[in-house]
Amino acid sequence: MRARIPEPVLSAADEKRQEEANEKSNRQFLNYAHRSLLISAHENLGFGGGRLRALSYNSYDVGEGYIADHTDKKLLTSVEDLLAGAEAEYAETNFFETVEDTYGALRRDLLLFGFDPDVSIWGRRPFTEADFAGTWRKVTASQRRRREAFLFYANEMSQLCRTMLCMGAMELHQTNGIGAERMDRVMHPVRESWFRLMRVYLAMDSAAVKREQKAMLDRFNEMGCFGKEYAV
Repeated sequence: MRARIPEPVLSAADEKRQEEANEKSNRQFLNYAHRSLLISAHENLGFGGGRLRALSYNSYDVGEGYIADHTDKKLLTSVEDLLAGAEAEYAETNFFETVEDTYGALRRDLLLFGFDPDVSIWGRRPFTEADFAGTWRKVTASQRRRREAFLFYANEMSQLCRTMLCMGAMELHQTNGIGAERMDRVMHPVRESWFRLMRVYLAMDSAAVKREQKAMLDRFNEMGCFGKEYAV
């Protein structure tokens, strides 16, 4: 017989604090991927401050166009909504389906010049139980549930970041004529960085996650193409 795992009951104040903490965490992971893309464009394409700023800002416009034109659900009205994560009034599944609709449209157009983000960035669910250290067979019900929550978040955040990176890829192609081969060179270190971050996240080592995020922030500031930032 399976043991029943009691659901935690949170007060309204606790729920609000949890929501704020979740949104902050989402932004920290998205900032990491965004900075990684800008650093890679600087290192692999020789982009300076002007073209990096254009890449950063114009990617949002690309995303807004795809959200408006290619999603049936119309839940999200701007890229800011997309990057902020699901608001309370959005059903979680519909939110991520909306992200997937936008990604599907972006991927279709990126494939036209030979760039497949499913391969060069990552697929729909890049992480599995095998990415956790140790076995799942000798864990308690509560430990298994915690692992499943970490795994779900890693995959859904990866889906969100993949869509954001595709917006950047489309901007690089449309404005700078970057083709599939050069795009691969840009995205490869971004993929490597993201998987390094997710490995420490799935190790459930919050201190290591913060160190990795801080290391990316330091690299971004050392690049010297933007004003110095302080929040991971």
